[in-house]
Amino acid sequence: MAPRKNAKLDNAKIDNGFEDKKRPSPPAMIVAESGSKMKNNVAKDETSTRTTRKATQNNPSKIVVKCDCGFSNTLFIRGEGIANLNWNKGIPLKNVKKDEWVWETDRPFVKAEFKILVNDQKYEKGENHKISNGSTVVCSPNF
Repeated sequence: MAPRKNAKLDNAKIDNGFEDKKRPSPPAMIVAESGSKMKNNVAKDETSTRTTRKATQNNPSKIVVKCDCGFSNTLFIRGEGIANLNWNKGIPLKNVKKDEWVWETDRPFVKAEFKILVNDQKYEKGENHKISNGSTVVCSPNF
């Protein structure tokens, strides 16, 4: 004899809590380190006089390089202190005009140093450039 089907159970929907429910993601929060206070996206360390501005989409850190390095050449950046930058391998800059190249990041950092290279091989002459978070540096390298 075949088992009987219960018509009420066959037509019932089971809510397991996972049915295509889209939940909004929680709002982004900036958490200050212990011993510091946050105000207007600026962390002020109460134990020192250092104030660091967090980079945001409205306040990216930007490096503008004024240099006509010639057709088929590319400018690169190497450095330390900013995410993804190191002294071993350069990152290409974006060519926005014939003689203007740009690199920018919205990742926060305290301070950093960098140098510009042609084709990630030839360093510019002189000292390292310095940049602080949320600022723009314009330089004209000499090779």
